[in-house]
Amino acid sequence: MTLLWLPIGLAIPTLIGWLVLTLLEGKTPVLLATERWVMGLLLGLTFTMYLTFLAHIASIIALSLAGFFAIQLVALAILGGLYFLREWRDAAYGVSPPVPPAPSPRPRLWIVLILIALLLWTAAKIILPGFILLSTPPYFDDTISNWNMRGNVFFVTKNLELRLPTQRPGDTAPNSLSSYPPTVPMAKAWLADLAGKWDIGLVNSIHLVWLLISLALVWTTIRRTASRTWSVIALWLLASLPLYLMQGTNAYADVFLSAHLLAAAVLLYHAARAETPQQRLAALRLAAFATALLPFTKNEGFLIYLPTILAVTVALLLVSVKRNILTWKHVGVAFAWFVLLILAIGAPWIGFKLAHGMPFGNAKSVSGFTIAWQPNVLVSIAINTFFEGNWLLLFPVFIALLLARSREAFRTPLAVLTFTFLIVYLGQIPLFLFTSLSTEALMQTGYARGLIHLVPIVIIIVTLLARSIVDNEDERYKKQDTRNKE
Repeated sequence: MTLLWLPIGLAIPTLIGWLVLTLLEGKTPVLLATERWVMGLLLGLTFTMYLTFLAHIASIIALSLAGFFAIQLVALAILGGLYFLREWRDAAYGVSPPVPPAPSPRPRLWIVLILIALLLWTAAKIILPGFILLSTPPYFDDTISNWNMRGNVFFVTKNLELRLPTQRPGDTAPNSLSSYPPTVPMAKAWLADLAGKWDIGLVNSIHLVWLLISLALVWTTIRRTASRTWSVIALWLLASLPLYLMQGTNAYADVFLSAHLLAAAVLLYHAARAETPQQRLAALRLAAFATALLPFTKNEGFLIYLPTILAVTVALLLVSVKRNILTWKHVGVAFAWFVLLILAIGAPWIGFKLAHGMPFGNAKSVSGFTIAWQPNVLVSIAINTFFEGNWLLLFPVFIALLLARSREAFRTPLAVLTFTFLIVYLGQIPLFLFTSLSTEALMQTGYARGLIHLVPIVIIIVTLLARSIVDNEDERYKKQDTRNKE
């Protein structure tokens, strides 16, 4: 019965996220209906926790049930009022029709049976470890010492405590683990406040939600351009990756960050595919919102993924001007949205960290690295990427498809996703090769976690490139049949 508090706790944040996305779209919808609700759940919960954090550090509320609930009601009232005002205004001027999914002809019976089997197998792979997650006390270090412990402290003290029980009594400095953004622990504290107790199954259940969101975003992204068959294949591929599934069915935060990076990159991909300036600008506004939330997910969100998304955005804007899709005025407006939202959401958290002397690395400072060649790193990276079971055959297939379909990968809107992956992946390799971060590759910790953040993007690229090969082959056979009949 305690788990019933999960949908109750997610309802208002989801509606808040849906309202923000709808208002940012304006009169030009660019999201599928399902996509808007899925992103509303993901971004709405993080945005709600950010608003709660902001009100708390301003000494307006405590991290209590009343404090969480008050912020959500105020946000809902303001956004709801803006939404109904917009609806009243747009009733006179009209809005663009909603975005339809791609046509999806009914496949043959044997394909339908295979797809049903894949979906059932995927569901079983999530349900079984998910049951263990909800019914077993946590035993992973990061869960116990970071996400759950901090959430429990917030729940008990009703305060954003920076000193944790693991510190010595005389140590007044903030705990290094407090340098992680508080979104995940605050979400757990919110659920515990609703239930009135710290229930392990309830507070860990949110991690399954983030896994399902990643799967749903992969589904909806493929569904915009391809049939349900390809969407099922993509969903099954992501759920079949052992390390991604393991992380998603445990109380870690890497799939949580992965979903946020995926949302930001996918929205940029939608902007690149947009056919009109209005659609492109609307998608860019949504991407700006998703990007601005990255610093409030994990430290990598600020240090690695925020600069990457901004670099890809700048490239997209320049290409849009060169191809006469956007004007320089449009570019200025779009970039202003990114700057304003990043400053509004990211700046308070970064300022809070600086004011309390908290490091920007993962519980340690990123400064003071010594530059020197680190032996055995390349071997470790090769083993992890190609010769272990973490990713199965994903990366050999990915590389082969990039070479075979280089035009689609680098000269179509899909290039947004391709370059997002390549910038992050190739950018972090020198850190492993020349700094003390080599231990993250040698011990197969940080390197593997970095790939967890990126593999949903890789799955989308692989699926769409494979589809282009199949479609070309189908077209070639159709032309051959036509010639034979003639």
